[in-house]
Amino acid sequence: MAGDSTVDEVILADHLLHNANPRDIQSFQENLLQQNLLRISKQHPIYSQIISKNGIDISKIKTFRDLDAMFPVTSKEDFVKNPLQYVLDSDSISPKDYLNWDVTYTAGTSGEPAPVFQTTYDFKGVLFAHKRMAKLRGMDSSDKIFNLYPLAPYPHGGWIRPSQAAAVIGASVVVGMSGSTTSAYPIIRRFDEVVELVASSNPSVLWGVPSYVLKVLRELDLKGLSVPNLRLLNVSGEPCGPKLREHLAHVAARLTQNKVGISDSLGATELQFSLVQCPGGTSFHNPVPEIARLSVIDDNGVEAVDGQPGKLQVTHINRRGTVLVRYLLGDVAIMDFSPCQHCGWTGGSIAKHLGREGKFLKVRGQMVNSESIMDWLHSQEFILDYKVIVSNNSVTHLDDITVELVTKDGTFGDEDRDILIAQLSDLAGLKVGVTQSESKVIWSPEQGMKPKRLEDRRFDG
Repeated sequence: MAGDSTVDEVILADHLLHNANPRDIQSFQENLLQQNLLRISKQHPIYSQIISKNGIDISKIKTFRDLDAMFPVTSKEDFVKNPLQYVLDSDSISPKDYLNWDVTYTAGTSGEPAPVFQTTYDFKGVLFAHKRMAKLRGMDSSDKIFNLYPLAPYPHGGWIRPSQAAAVIGASVVVGMSGSTTSAYPIIRRFDEVVELVASSNPSVLWGVPSYVLKVLRELDLKGLSVPNLRLLNVSGEPCGPKLREHLAHVAARLTQNKVGISDSLGATELQFSLVQCPGGTSFHNPVPEIARLSVIDDNGVEAVDGQPGKLQVTHINRRGTVLVRYLLGDVAIMDFSPCQHCGWTGGSIAKHLGREGKFLKVRGQMVNSESIMDWLHSQEFILDYKVIVSNNSVTHLDDITVELVTKDGTFGDEDRDILIAQLSDLAGLKVGVTQSESKVIWSPEQGMKPKRLEDRRFDG
């Protein structure tokens, strides 16, 4: 197919994505969409069947509005059920584009991870995406990146991609190598070793899960260690609310004379890149609208207009491995396709991320925002680790919310508990219990890529 292996037909020059006409960008994407649909109709195990079974005439799908009207959505459950069936078969024109380069796995807090395959073609797109992401973050070849993501029990982008980002921009990288110690090989560093390595390597960028980055920063501060060159914190993997962000900046400021920026991002394994927060804090930008289009749809499956919330969906428009069309990522968001008021980026942006679907828990008839509770807990310096547990009381048969926590100094008196209970109960709108964990660590990188801060035990078994 024409354009399969050429760059100039599928990539826009960076300057064309600044202060552009959104309609021009969408037209470019729709051209790629039509090419991708031709591949899908012949080479996609699942979607080719859907097209045939439903009598979908892909020649009539010219726009994303046509796609929404004619093509069904794909849920995460659909994909996880049979992920291998979402990988394109090779063609005879450019078979080298379809050779598997790597595989990474989704890392949800529950359920089995599902593989997402990158071919040789896709992997170069991943590198290009990280080049764009670095530029949006203000990173360049002079940076030294410290990768704080753990080595997960399975291949995961959080650990793999920062090193590749360093390669594509010519930066250097140091990998913390925390992670599971169950391996037969002695390759994992303990937490204190990671902290010492951060200090001795003196990176300019720390990159990891925000709560773990904060934990490392606090330990550096506690030990009186400095990181003179530190200037940027790249965080992703869990919500980084205002309080957590504030504490990250506050502790980082004590370790360096530089002004430390915080670059939050919204990522998904199914994307293989992250939407990077604009330095102005206005929105999260899609760095590669040439590879995937993100949009939000209402309950009727119709794309919501800018400024209106909806379910976040992604459609791959230029991939060869795992390919997803109208795939629901499980987030609720507001999109904006107009040029960013701060930097002019016009690749499509999440103007506001409203959390995961289901962040509001119904407890005793009350809708409780679990993210606001976790954000507040992140901000408390005396708390080293925590977990929010929702369970059904076997005596009263009422739902309970309990916060299990570990304090920095290991002590937690009755007066402290009473104050914390009052503060959390006021935040949640109902009584919240507090217990102190017997373990020093509730979550560690050894347990997986993403912290499972919320555990709903009401439906266990």
